[in-house]
Amino acid sequence: MTKFIKIALKVLLLASFLGCQEDNKGVILRHAEECMETSPDSVIRMLEEIEENSFGSEYQRAKYALLWTQARHKCHLPLGNDSLINVAVDYYTLHEERQYAAKAYLYKGLVHKQRKEVERAAEALALSEQWFEGVEDDQYKALLYNHYGMLMYEQTNYKDALTYLKKSYEFKLKGDSVHYVVSACGMIANTFEIMGETDSAKAYFEKGLQYKDQISVHRYFLYVKDYANFLRKNGEYEKTEQMLLECEQHITGEQNIRSTPVWRPSIMRRRIMPGHWGMPKRWWKAEIVWLCVVDY
Repeated sequence: MTKFIKIALKVLLLASFLGCQEDNKGVILRHAEECMETSPDSVIRMLEEIEENSFGSEYQRAKYALLWTQARHKCHLPLGNDSLINVAVDYYTLHEERQYAAKAYLYKGLVHKQRKEVERAAEALALSEQWFEGVEDDQYKALLYNHYGMLMYEQTNYKDALTYLKKSYEFKLKGDSVHYVVSACGMIANTFEIMGETDSAKAYFEKGLQYKDQISVHRYFLYVKDYANFLRKNGEYEKTEQMLLECEQHITGEQNIRSTPVWRPSIMRRRIMPGHWGMPKRWWKAEIVWLCVVDY
């Protein structure tokens, strides 16, 4: 029995049991909110069973609007225009439900960000930040500042990008997802690198490496590749070679990687012609060749 079928049966049973106290749409919306973080794809299927214009209250319509936009974003699907999320924005701001108003403005900002409407996206994200004041929600504050930082980064406003990305990093440290922490370290490091602050970039790359035993092999491999490219461009060739060798040993020692040569990552080294990239002949160019690492 698939995960969605189990969830759907649970919703139907709840709806039947609570039918005299709460309409079916309310049960579905309540359960959809509970499943959002673990099964956003199932949330979309649940919400597809409800007709958008069939709600008996503005509360339910606002809840539907927020959950629908939220689930589609989590599943990396197009968000359309802001007409639906505006229903949630209007309701939650009118009733001063700060946490939901903050989330509604966050997703309104992401709708505009996806549509390349930079000024409207920045305005909505700024309002989300205001509504989040006094609200305990580290996960969504991290999401807000991450997207705010990325928006500034895409506009080459690197100073403001760093401000927001660092805020996102601090909130991610409070969560339980090391993957997001490492991702934040890499993004901050890349931003420092563009700004020419190599020492700060290196410091954040090193912070991410602390979690190498807690992230997937795939994530670790790609992170090391970015860091190695940074080191090579800054002339730290011995450090590059050492780190890539450690990466190779770490990956090939994993038990969850296929052992056949076709499926193993490898490091390929070749001599560099004199004068190429301005490096002396004794140095090697270290390249990672990605052959298809697969996690079981």
